[in-house]
Amino acid sequence: HTLAELEQSINDEIAKIKASGPTPEEMERAYNAREAGFIYGLQTVGGFGGKDDQLNAYATFLGNPGYFEQDLARYRRVTAADVQRVANQYLTDKRYVLSVVPKQTGPTSAAGPAPASPREGIAPPSQQTAGTQTPGAGLAASQTTPTGTASGTQQGAQAGTPAGAQTITKTEAQATQPAGAAPPQTASPASPGPRGNGQGMGVGPGRVPQQQPKTKQQTIDTSLLPKPKPDPKMTIPAVQRRKLSNGLDVLVVEHHELPVVSMNLVMKMGAAGDPEGKAGLASLTSDMLDEGTATRSSLDISDQLARIGSSLTIGTGWDSTTASLRTLTRHLDSALDIYADVITNPSFPDKELQRLRTQRLGALRAQRDNPEAIAGLVFQTVLYGRAHPYGHPLTGDESSLNSFTTDDVRGFYNTYFRPNNSAIIVVGDVEPDEVVAKLEKAFAGWKSAHVPAVDVSAAPVQRDHSSIYLVDRPGSVQSVIQIGQVGVPRSSPDFFPLLVMNRILGGASSARINLNLREDKGYTYGASSAFSFRRGAGPFVASAPVQGFSTKESVVEFMKELRGIRGEIPVMPAELDTAKQSIVRGYPRGFETPDQIAAQLEQIVTYDLPDTYFNSYIERIQSVTLDDVNRVANRYLQPDRMAVVIVGDRSKIEQPLRTLSGLGERINLVDAEGRPAAQGSATGGGEMRQ
Repeated sequence: HTLAELEQSINDEIAKIKASGPTPEEMERAYNAREAGFIYGLQTVGGFGGKDDQLNAYATFLGNPGYFEQDLARYRRVTAADVQRVANQYLTDKRYVLSVVPKQTGPTSAAGPAPASPREGIAPPSQQTAGTQTPGAGLAASQTTPTGTASGTQQGAQAGTPAGAQTITKTEAQATQPAGAAPPQTASPASPGPRGNGQGMGVGPGRVPQQQPKTKQQTIDTSLLPKPKPDPKMTIPAVQRRKLSNGLDVLVVEHHELPVVSMNLVMKMGAAGDPEGKAGLASLTSDMLDEGTATRSSLDISDQLARIGSSLTIGTGWDSTTASLRTLTRHLDSALDIYADVITNPSFPDKELQRLRTQRLGALRAQRDNPEAIAGLVFQTVLYGRAHPYGHPLTGDESSLNSFTTDDVRGFYNTYFRPNNSAIIVVGDVEPDEVVAKLEKAFAGWKSAHVPAVDVSAAPVQRDHSSIYLVDRPGSVQSVIQIGQVGVPRSSPDFFPLLVMNRILGGASSARINLNLREDKGYTYGASSAFSFRRGAGPFVASAPVQGFSTKESVVEFMKELRGIRGEIPVMPAELDTAKQSIVRGYPRGFETPDQIAAQLEQIVTYDLPDTYFNSYIERIQSVTLDDVNRVANRYLQPDRMAVVIVGDRSKIEQPLRTLSGLGERINLVDAEGRPAAQGSATGGGEMRQ
């Protein structure tokens, strides 16, 4: 559609609401979404939109921190006539229309050609104004245990996420964000920001920073700082187990603080179950679940959920697929009816398959301009090879996407989406016996069947030396580096020592890798490392996007830190204590809301952990010793056998890389999918050496 057509459609809807006002169904939908947004926003104590924000806003602007119920009542009092009246009063023809159109090719300014991507247009730190970057972005969550869920894998997402650790999710009818107190807007003169530009956003073009008055340096008495309190003692509410007559396991946790219910159905198969030549089938199947059922179209599902302020998210990872429902308790029956219909009666309409195929092919084309996506794909291909269950693209490639039929999708669904291969987690304002009875009725037609096993335990052939795999990206001003090897499965007895060791190495903004490459050297905006724990051995990766001219030096520093954690730079007791405290004191925040508790329990289902696993988590972190850290670092990190994947401008970075001792003589040119590049390898002959 053209921009003119889109604008006309918008104008038609504006004219419609001005002429006839909203329908009763539209009014109810708007209120339910507003109410749900209010309540969902009260689940957290802090953060943007949490209880503290809400209380503060009410107290500041209204003088009444307990204004919540009155505020919500204001929206309930709004009538259709009110909406029609304000539409006519404010939605006039005095409007501004902004059109965004594709840029022209070639140079767009006197500064030269336009950057190939937004990342390419970022200036190095020396050319930026202070305060415009977030240090160590994405490093706070250092360790991820992807469970194939929308809620689980996304919270660990970061720039250096191991190859294939991404999750494909789709959210239908998300409720609106908390509205808050709607304070009156007041105009005030713009005061100069810290850089004197009147906006508080750094120095603009042609502006001169204001001189700050010199202040007398003061000595801070740190003894006056608050003393740390004892480590938190955390026991999550008991997990109550049931089993439906069809074999579906049910885990229930009561959480009655707010009238909210979260349901996560975990199916114990993800992208590792993709058949050979059908990469992306698992994620496409999950994406198709809410595109229509025997009685509801895709739009029906979206509209009916939005009408009650509920949301449904379906996501696939490597080891599992999760369908997550969030709803208010008073809408549980209606929401559960839609939820069960989506899970047990998908129709997989061909027109929706064609639409999703087109979307995914478009996303693949876009990824070719994303150096981090390229590096991730090449990294997993180099580590595992395409024949391994973890070695193919989670979302598919051009060949597989073009081959999919509705029979493929239906076949995958019928094979793995079975109650005896799944479990449903219910957390929230429910009574166990009552909610189990509702589930029994809702899932009565879903039948068990034999589910074939997929072997992910076979480890790829171990490499006997390190090698560089270079993807040429002409004109790139940055290089993306991913260095690593196959790690360990989630079942490893060294899980907790590995968590602590990696927190010291690269699992936080204050970890060694980031302090070196960002804070000390200024090569990058953020560098990190992580283990991706899966059913089979997942990857370990240390990664960063770096300035192109520092590519070689960045590899040197990465290797220095990887060798250092093994003993060349010994871990000090203070480092160990800081790492453990960082994990321990942040851990309870992951169990604050029903959504968070349900997401944590997905690990119990996917990796067959005991129901009491989380109650001993803090104690097991605290029990990690220096000897444990040194032992796992030397056992599981082998820098002289790691793959080094680099995406950057070959003409600028290859020759310096050739001078690297132990690596420079093993540079393999590969394409954006990890295959030997057509022009041959830098080591000769076009053969990709391992």
